[in-house]
Amino acid sequence: MKISFKKYLLASMLLVPVVTTFSFKPAAAALTVIDLSNLQQNTLTAARTAQQIQNQLAQIANQVKTLTTLPGSTFGAVKGIYDSNMRELNTLLTSVQGISFDLNQISSQYDQLYPQGQWNNMSSGQYSDIVRKWNTELANAAKIAMQGQSVIQRSQGYNDEAIAILKRSAGADGEVRQLQSTNQMLGIVSAQLGGLTENLSTSTRITAMMAAEEAQRKEAATAYGQKLLRGMDNQDTSNHGVALPDIQQ
Repeated sequence: MKISFKKYLLASMLLVPVVTTFSFKPAAAALTVIDLSNLQQNTLTAARTAQQIQNQLAQIANQVKTLTTLPGSTFGAVKGIYDSNMRELNTLLTSVQGISFDLNQISSQYDQLYPQGQWNNMSSGQYSDIVRKWNTELANAAKIAMQGQSVIQRSQGYNDEAIAILKRSAGADGEVRQLQSTNQMLGIVSAQLGGLTENLSTSTRITAMMAAEEAQRKEAATAYGQKLLRGMDNQDTSNHGVALPDIQQ
């Protein structure tokens, strides 16, 4: 089975999905049916969103600078809040594995993880090694997803804290015009952060990896089973119901 969207699949790793619970099932059990045409479009969108995220981070930084009209103490507090948020988001983006805009490199990495049409030439040991690679990749995706969840949840807290500081400052100074201007700027900054976290949360990395893993597992299971029936590696094939290695949680 050949998956036509392999060049785009690893590109989806640029983003981080919000995944709180999920499970990986053995080959004998069927995963939820996934619309591959829709998945392809989602991964393309995720890849294109990567540059948009970088642009949004730059815009947020510039907009925070416009808050210099605030009193010194208030500006320092608000700027510190948003600086912390942006540092966390930047760290999150750079920690995502599989980042590469070189499609040739992406294709090569994908072929190594999900080899096409090579099952008939593999021994049982080689097959087990491929399964271990699948397990590792899925585990890494899950880890980064949880990191993304934590950062995104904190973003709203940053916004709330900044709004509270600005309201207290405006009340003390009694400058209605400054309050209106500040609220408008804060609204822009908050909207940018909201769009950024939404882009992060709607990534399809986990879904894409599970879809590819399941497709390749089915192909591998068929070829591997046929090899066993023919007595691959001089194994005893008198017993029925050969069990493939499970994907570990």
